[in-house]
Amino acid sequence: MTINNDHLSTSNQAPVNTSYEAIKLNRLKEKQAKYESHMSFLTKCIDQKVVPKGLTLFLEPMIGNHDQEFLDNWYGKLKSFSFSMIQDIVKFCDKTLTDVKSNIKCSENTLKRFMEQEEFNEINKTIKINEEATKKVLERRKFNKLNHLKYNQSHLAIRQI
Repeated sequence: MTINNDHLSTSNQAPVNTSYEAIKLNRLKEKQAKYESHMSFLTKCIDQKVVPKGLTLFLEPMIGNHDQEFLDNWYGKLKSFSFSMIQDIVKFCDKTLTDVKSNIKCSENTLKRFMEQEEFNEINKTIKINEEATKKVLERRKFNKLNHLKYNQSHLAIRQI
């Protein structure tokens, strides 16, 4: 991908390094893909009632260990809090995605302003290929992770009965 490095606008604006801006756009698109993947994965966890390993709370009560009703209530509250944290993370991802998408628009507009359309299209095509590859890898990882969680939590539930 050949990029014309510096362009001066006709006004009193500073020069724009289109190479830097193209790299920035690529990174923003990658960041967007990652946050979308996080949101999708966590939403599926909520829908399928599984808690990711890093958000599973392990806290044993100091008393009441012999009372099954107490323990069921205790562990239910821990699981409920885990889901509350997942929802907070989903909200954070959504907010971050809004900011990232805004930055993507700004970056695209800057490139369009200082590049020929053909050059912009070529860069956009390359970025799209990178973005699709990133999405594919993330999708496969999250699919495997979710299946692993479902398997482990279903077996854990069987052992607790």
